[in-house]
Amino acid sequence: MQQQRNGAAAEKVAENILEDFFTIALDWQLGDMNNQLQYADIVLTNRGIKRLLVEVKRPGSLKLDQLSLEQALSQARRYADEQRVRTIAVSDGALFYAADIVNGGLQRRSYLRLDATAHSLDAWWVSTDGIYRTPASLGGADSATAPVTAAGGTDTNAAPATAEPVLLHPKHKAH
Repeated sequence: MQQQRNGAAAEKVAENILEDFFTIALDWQLGDMNNQLQYADIVLTNRGIKRLLVEVKRPGSLKLDQLSLEQALSQARRYADEQRVRTIAVSDGALFYAADIVNGGLQRRSYLRLDATAHSLDAWWVSTDGIYRTPASLGGADSATAPVTAAGGTDTNAAPATAEPVLLHPKHKAH
């Protein structure tokens, strides 16, 4: 709304949205959020372990399958390599994309529209209970929705589906 009223909204607006997303929707504690940690906009920690590094961009600046997303992921990757964090994310407050650094490349962990009216099960993979688990299979990860990598291939999580037990959110008893 701020962007519609006054033109381009500041990056801080996206940071505020992400703070609410992580602490209210995904059960991270406010104390788990570290702002501006060695150039990284947000680093989420759990019991002292850096779990997720988030590069935040101005609202409306990221587009799926575009150079802006790839550049933001590259920037987050540099910061993650310096801090030895294995999961990165980029967001502009509306689009949220997370990936694991695996064998020198990126494997999709979560893609969300934070401005959507319905929730996405992909959010669980960046929650306090999902962040330390390796996603076995993420429904909907196909070439039509997965960003294109610098090498020209699609960035999807191609691990085969397994018959794992259903994981429920401990507070809400839902996926």
